[in-house]
Amino acid sequence: FQVETVLLLQPEHCFIHEYDMPTIARLLETNGIPSLLLEIDFPLAKAQLETRISAHIEMLEREEE
Repeated sequence: FQVETVLLLQPEHCFIHEYDMPTIARLLETNGIPSLLLEIDFPLAKAQLETRISAHIEMLEREEE
């Protein structure tokens, strides 16, 4: 696979995932794979997630130039 980025979704206030995410993010960074951590809560704030994901994609596109 040619992974361009990884979106890490973490339920807000889920302490089990809070423990794992820094390790996963470091592993991705070590392998040159950018990531974006998104804490999600319900009801889902769709517009906020779309904005953060769009900004992340724009950042990746600028780095390619």
